[in-house]
Amino acid sequence: MAALRGGVVHAFPPQSRSAPSPVWRATVLMLRHRLRLGTGALDPERRKVAMSAKYSRRSFLRMSAMVAAGAALAGCAGPTPTPAPEPTKAAQPAAPTKAPEATQPAQPTAAPAAKYAEAPQLAEQVKAGKLPPIEQRLPQNPLVVEATEVGTYGGTWRMGMRGGTDDPSFTRILGYEPLFRWNADWTGIVPNLAEKYEANANATEYTFHLRKGLKWSDGHPFTADDIVFWWEDVQNNPDLTAAPPSWMMSGGKPGKVTKVDDYTVKYTFEKPYGLFIQMVASIDSRSMTQFPKHYGQQFHAKYADKAKLDELVKAGGFPSWKELFIAKVGQPDGGGWGPWGNVGRPLLFAWMVEQPYSANATQVTLVRNPYYFKVDQKGQQYPYIDKLVYDVFQDIPAMLLKATNGEIDFQMRHFNTLPNKAVLFDNQQKGGYHFFDLVQANSNSIVIHLNL
Repeated sequence: MAALRGGVVHAFPPQSRSAPSPVWRATVLMLRHRLRLGTGALDPERRKVAMSAKYSRRSFLRMSAMVAAGAALAGCAGPTPTPAPEPTKAAQPAAPTKAPEATQPAQPTAAPAAKYAEAPQLAEQVKAGKLPPIEQRLPQNPLVVEATEVGTYGGTWRMGMRGGTDDPSFTRILGYEPLFRWNADWTGIVPNLAEKYEANANATEYTFHLRKGLKWSDGHPFTADDIVFWWEDVQNNPDLTAAPPSWMMSGGKPGKVTKVDDYTVKYTFEKPYGLFIQMVASIDSRSMTQFPKHYGQQFHAKYADKAKLDELVKAGGFPSWKELFIAKVGQPDGGGWGPWGNVGRPLLFAWMVEQPYSANATQVTLVRNPYYFKVDQKGQQYPYIDKLVYDVFQDIPAMLLKATNGEIDFQMRHFNTLPNKAVLFDNQQKGGYHFFDLVQANSNSIVIHLNL
């Protein structure tokens, strides 16, 4: 950390292998279940469900690495147990607000600078002239995420989801790529889509530096224009949003987002906002990086030709352009079916939509994003797994039957509940799955939010 104009500059080295892999942590979070199996008895507080036995420990580690630390539920992990309190001391005067300081992880083994590897399917597309070479698809400085074990390419990950309102099934697994993220042990903020940030001395101004050469899944550059579009044309458009998100507020007033250049964005607040970088690393901020301007403007009243936009609204049976925008692009908060219901909708995630979600869909599939920005310590581009398959269920018993038949590989939602524990336990041998000793993924029932 070095002084810069009275503030601080934060340049992060990549993650250390000595700490738990951020990829592993992400997968552990996704595999946390309420359903647990104690030693020799059905103890509801000891174990949980379940993955197909066709995945060995090595395969499990490979799958964990594939998640590439992006879909970690930063806001959903339970906190570390609180130590016994120290004796009460006299209160000290409050210190002035300071710019946040970033934890500096140790240097890891870096990926090869001049040589990267890709999945065989992508290599075939490059050979056929359908894709540019991997060096042109990755950013100038790809994010190196060390896998617990270096994986091999291939395979399908089978899951189950509910029809109607289950878009969190996507968000929790792959739909989470903020500018910054928490490290593996939740002790500091590390880079993701952004490489570094600078903060002034009183935490009213933050400057983020994006990775140069980042691309959406369609190959179009991801730049500061996309973030400004999210803020000015989505979050501050009264037709789309009633009010800006609370995490972009300080002192009761929303911040300002300014493009400095294509890869630099400045955030300014009237009042000190010392926790801003932590909020940017949380799942609340996921919408900031989910609105590709080059795609979204065709459905936005500010940019689209009115006659063409009215025609799209009418053809889709929507009441107004607002509903069209949400259906084709997404909800302002980053939720909804927009990212998952449209083939060709650009994403920054590890997989992109192949077979979209719809009201009558029975299966949703996603395939590898050839422009994904993360590599392992050997320079292999993530993700390792070729395809995600979500079977869509209207009721939990049908999903439970699928699980007991061994047709679901990893799952954290819906059927893995206490009432179903005995059924899942009794069918382990038949279904070829087993339980994992993991920690609860649920956060506390009561959370205290300080009005800072």
